[in-house]
Amino acid sequence: TRRIYITVVPLTGGIGQMAADFQVNELARKFAEKIGGTFVPLHAPALVDNEKIVSTLFSDKNVGKVAELWKKVNIAIVGIGGPLSDSSYIPAFYYSDTDIALLKKKEEVGDVLSHFLCRDGKLCSSSLSKRVVGISLEKLKRIERVVAVAGSLRKKEAILAILKRKYIDVLVTDENVATEILKS
Repeated sequence: TRRIYITVVPLTGGIGQMAADFQVNELARKFAEKIGGTFVPLHAPALVDNEKIVSTLFSDKNVGKVAELWKKVNIAIVGIGGPLSDSSYIPAFYYSDTDIALLKKKEEVGDVLSHFLCRDGKLCSSSLSKRVVGISLEKLKRIERVVAVAGSLRKKEAILAILKRKYIDVLVTDENVATEILKS
């Protein structure tokens, strides 16, 4: 049999103060282990205070190496988050009151890779997205196959927004969500 070499790399940084099982590097490491691949960690937070920090992190050789690997990704597996106001897994301090107020004002419906979307699938806040240490949605679109995993009716609007902009190619969801999306 022919051996297939697979490298698993996170597409965004991690969210602090979460259980280890939900940390992006731990998820990627376990996935690589299960499929017999290798793993390259991204040692950076998902969101930082300003664009200058993002730029500095990407100029670091370790973070830069991961960003270079993103150009070679041909299959991405991403989660879709529901509205931030419904999120119980993100620590309360992670987003500022200003960030949260802006997202509420723009009627944010959910996120993919920490990029928050409005109902039409456009970014709710380009300034917030510029603070994300991760792949941009435009670069995500260029990946050959993007598989999104999302269940729960609270994520329906986020899924619809992501489908409108064609950020994903494959959706893995539950029957209730699939039925509601087909009705939309």
